[in-house]
Amino acid sequence: MSETKEWTDNYVLTFLQILYERVKNHPNNSPSFNDADWTKIDNEMKVLVGISYGVEKLKSKYHRLRGSYRQFTELINHTGVTWDVDANKVHAPEEIWQKLAEKNKGFKTFRRNGCKNYELLAHIFSPSTATDKFAFSSTQRPPTSDEKRLMNEEYFNGIDHEEIRDEELELTKHSSEDGPRRRNNSSLSKSAKIDEALDMLASTLSSREQLTKAKLEKMERKKNKKSMMEERSSAFEEQQYTIDEVMNVLNDMPHLSPMQYTIAVERTDQFNWRKKFLQMVPTRRLDYLQSLELQGLT
Repeated sequence: MSETKEWTDNYVLTFLQILYERVKNHPNNSPSFNDADWTKIDNEMKVLVGISYGVEKLKSKYHRLRGSYRQFTELINHTGVTWDVDANKVHAPEEIWQKLAEKNKGFKTFRRNGCKNYELLAHIFSPSTATDKFAFSSTQRPPTSDEKRLMNEEYFNGIDHEEIRDEELELTKHSSEDGPRRRNNSSLSKSAKIDEALDMLASTLSSREQLTKAKLEKMERKKNKKSMMEERSSAFEEQQYTIDEVMNVLNDMPHLSPMQYTIAVERTDQFNWRKKFLQMVPTRRLDYLQSLELQGLT
């Protein structure tokens, strides 16, 4: 199976949501996944999408997603490159694309479709610097080389951008309704979009989980119903093929030898034997008991 069929967009998003929840709930937002963690994640994937990928495939997908995130981050921080966040389109002169392709052909994959789930990837692989610092819409001017250099330094030094944004919001209270305020509103909008997307995904996953639970409950009811029917059938047969019924038949067979009678009586505590004996044609019962007697003598 190809990776495209094995990893649909919805399956990738589900995988990222599971990873995001673990990063979010980790004290330092930087969990280290061991095999036990990957096994739990694999079990969650099986419940949510119906596929068990296995630990190694999940690890491999994790590393590929991290590689895509890092490469796309490098791309949009390249001088002369702009990223339209809303359209998820990357714009750059042809000579820049050629230069990047010479460095790594992987950059070409972002030219047409950008990087899916980039902001969610940022929350997972770089949570301390995630969200909006790389987001430049088509209406914004491209950052200068100095701004790009500063952003890279901030990114690798792990500057607290939440604190910076809080300071910027405070400053905008005393400024006009122009660029800076619009950028902050845009930042809040993008954050809200992530929250909304995650809420929708959580709702979808919850619905799938409820559906799976309902199916399991239905299967359990069918199993219990079948078990009850089998118990009733067994109880009905027990009432049909009783020891008393066998003894009545034996007592009505005057041509039985003492040995044949004893052999039959010793087997009356076996339900299957009683059932078989009572289902025989009456003329065959004596022949059957005579054969048992012969087997005992040999």
